[in-house]
Amino acid sequence: MTTHDTSTPCIGICSTIYGDEVCRGCKRSYQEIIDWNGYQDNQKWEVLTRLDTQINAVMAQVLCVSDLALLEARLEKHNIPYRAGFSPLTWAYQLLLEGHGKIADLEKYGIQVHEDFKHLSVKALFEQCDERIYERAVKRYESTH
Repeated sequence: MTTHDTSTPCIGICSTIYGDEVCRGCKRSYQEIIDWNGYQDNQKWEVLTRLDTQINAVMAQVLCVSDLALLEARLEKHNIPYRAGFSPLTWAYQLLLEGHGKIADLEKYGIQVHEDFKHLSVKALFEQCDERIYERAVKRYESTH
């Protein structure tokens, strides 16, 4: 289900309430989470675009989208939201976020895993990518504060 809006990237796993400066769920800073509803659309797009860039940088090291139409069809079939205009690698991340415990073969979703990561289960692959994305978000936050 493609989205064009500036809805929150919140996934309902906010770790800022436990003291994290950057949320482990959505990868936004605590201040961005607090201020989100007061942001203008251009401010929201700035955050969303930054998140897309961070996700894309990590996912490109691990996998590639070999069949964009298949990936998009699978996202639609399973009602997994993805933002049109954002990187297909971010779409792949959304798929892993939603289905890492249920998916056994990413090729059936139009995704090829790079050779160095083929030994990982889909769940382990997601966890490793998610942690790397979080680390990037923390580094970015620390460099701006």
